[in-house]
Order: sequence, then C-alpha cells, then structure tokens
Amino acid sequence: MKLSFYNFIEEIKKINFIEKKAYIAVGVSGGVDSLSLIFLLSKYAKLKNFKIIALIVDHKIRHNSSLESKKVSRYLNNLKIKNKILTKKRNITKTKIQENARKFRLNLIEDYCYKNKIIHLFFAHHLEDNIETYILRKAAGSDLVGLNSIKPISIYKNIVILRPLLNFSKKSIIEFAKKSNINWFEDPSNYKTSFSRVQVRLLIKKNNYIKNRTIKELKEIKKINKHYNEMIDYNFALAVTFIDNKKIIIDKKIFVNFPYEIAYRVLIKSVIHLKKFDKKFRYHKLKAIYKDLLLKIGVFQSQKTKFESTASKILIF
Repeated sequence: MKLSFYNFIEEIKKINFIEKKAYIAVGVSGGVDSLSLIFLLSKYAKLKNFKIIALIVDHKIRHNSSLESKKVSRYLNNLKIKNKILTKKRNITKTKIQENARKFRLNLIEDYCYKNKIIHLFFAHHLEDNIETYILRKAAGSDLVGLNSIKPISIYKNIVILRPLLNFSKKSIIEFAKKSNINWFEDPSNYKTSFSRVQVRLLIKKNNYIKNRTIKELKEIKKINKHYNEMIDYNFALAVTFIDNKKIIIDKKIFVNFPYEIAYRVLIKSVIHLKKFDKKFRYHKLKAIYKDLLLKIGVFQSQKTKFESTASKILIF
C-alpha cells in the first residue's frame, strides 16, 4: 500500500482512534519511519484539534547519542512540533545491545506517558518490522501467540499503544518522506550485520520470494490466532465464576478437564487481568503453578501473586 495522508487516515480509522481533545505521544528516533509518522500525526492533530508530543530517547549507548537526540529535537522545533528528550542513567549490557536498548527506550517512553496521563502512544513499526519479528520468533521456536508478532493495538499500564504504519512498506515510507521533504537521520546500528535482526532485514530485502511467503504466512497466522483467542476467551468465561480487580475464582472441576494449553492460557489471562499486563511478570513460571493447582491442595505463590487450590475451586489474588 502506498503511504499518503489519505491512506494513513484510513488506517487510523481501522484502529478506532476516536478520543476527543486527545493528548497523544509519538516515539521518535529520528529515522524515516518515526519522522514520517510524527509528520502525518501532526497534520492530523491540526484537523482534529488534539495535542501531540514527540518523545525522543537518548539511550547513551553511542558516544554521540546525546548530540543525535538534540539534532532531532531541533528539527522538530523547526517544524513547530512539541518534543521532549528522555534520558536516564542506566548501564545497558553489551550482550543483546539492540534488544536491551529497545526495551530501555520503550520503558522510558511508557513511563513518561503513564506519569503524564497520556493514554495514546504511537510507534512507527512498519511491514518489514513485522516480517523481521515473525522470522526471528519462528526461528526461536515461538508459540502461536508469539508468532502473531507486532499488533496494531496493544495495552500496557492503561496506555493504548498504536501502530498505524504496519501495512506500509519501508519503500513506501521513504517515497512519502522524500515527497514531503522530510529530512531523516540514519542509525548506524541498522547496518551492523552482527545483529540477527539486521541479518534478517538484509535477507528479506534481497529475496522477494522469502518476503512474500512470510507475508502470506503472517496473514494466515493472524487468522488462526483470532480463532485461537476466541477459544481461550470462551473457556475463560466458562471456568471463571467470579472476577473483579483483586480476585478471580475458577471452577476447579472445569479447569482440571481443560487440555494443558487452554488451562495454561486461562491462568495467563487471569494474571494479566489482575496485574494489568505487568511486563516484569514471568508468565512461563505459571507452568509450575499449573501442576501444583492440579495435584495439590493449598496456597502457592508466583511473583507476589497467590493461587489457592481447594477441592472445588481455584482462587487467584
């Protein structure tokens, strides 16, 4: 799909962004993707009369990262777009640099939004980002939920994270940026072949067959995942007898008859509800809790969440 203001608005409509007098934040790195996104959203904000702020993260990994952040900030100031540089002293381990830097950036931006009561946060992930994520997760043996890759809408700490560029290719974004006279900055780490994501990026750039086959696979996975989630939701509703923000009660007789995968996902869904999708929670540890709930009577704990198993019910609080 060709990126244009009209097509962008159509994607915005699909994700149902309808808040009146909104105050939105946009993660901006200075690359062509995020600058195109802030350019489009800034134009849209003027039409809809809502406030917008660009959030730039100075992760201090490279010696010139502070200078780069200031350059991006000045460029946005020239476009009359409100922006803020976020930084925090923190040592990022030298292993998995890209992954850790990405997590650090995401957490810093989300924390700013949470503290400033901004409930809509936009990121500029595009089609190739989704393809790369799918290939990397498939190679790592990810399950069906993980293979669903990057979602257009997700929620964290009551912040709605929106990604309206997922159906646009990198090529179409670059064409739009050039046509709109957007000056972007290149991140040298995007070309370091020591990073697995960069290797995958170069692969799909050179091989259209792999790229097109992956797009087809990803579409099928999303269809299957939709039905899978509906099945989990149905069984969650079937087993839960009481639910509020502090406690969930599950009918044990129903729960023990679930196949392992469904029971495990019901536990995850329960904890997500109570913890508001706490990213620090290690959901894989619920596998051990599942065995305890099935075989024992008593109270068990995982990461400050308690699970009580009685003869007839399971309480999660």
